[in-house]
Amino acid sequence: MRNFARLLALFTFLTLAACTTAPKEPVAESDRPPLVLEEPRPRQAVPVFQIQNEIGMNRQATDLGFAEKLFNACNFGIPGENCDRMFNVVHFQLMCRDSEGTVSEVPVALRPIIAPYITWSVAGQSGSTRTDRNGFGQIAFISGRTIKEKRLILRKGAHYVGLTVSEITKLVLPKNWCARS
Repeated sequence: MRNFARLLALFTFLTLAACTTAPKEPVAESDRPPLVLEEPRPRQAVPVFQIQNEIGMNRQATDLGFAEKLFNACNFGIPGENCDRMFNVVHFQLMCRDSEGTVSEVPVALRPIIAPYITWSVAGQSGSTRTDRNGFGQIAFISGRTIKEKRLILRKGAHYVGLTVSEITKLVLPKNWCARS
């Protein structure tokens, strides 16, 4: 073991000695190029809606349901060890029926839920969205892998509903969802 350590030290010394170069003549200060230190500029991340447009994930509001697409996030300034990410879009419509609680009959009247602020959460991510005058809304976000079997929770005030992402399309909810909040 001792001989091995000596052999290793000798090998390291010879390797380093072989890599040395002869000293150069000194360069006059006036002949040196100016030293310019530039701070690396962090690349600005592109907004989600711009990525959605550039990778062709724009859809009509009436095209309900979940869609995902694999894309190269590094091309858009999104840092990470792996550039492959999933772009997720969920289009939904929220309607309220004329009754509350569990129903066994078909609702007589449906009204769109018009909400300026609906929060959502899925797979550790969250945000907010709104619905238009017809009750249509959209959620768009980026994830590391598919989330189609994850639970998406939509919340309006004290009310919430949760479904698997791949199941969300048109949701008919109790009439207490129609109240302004």
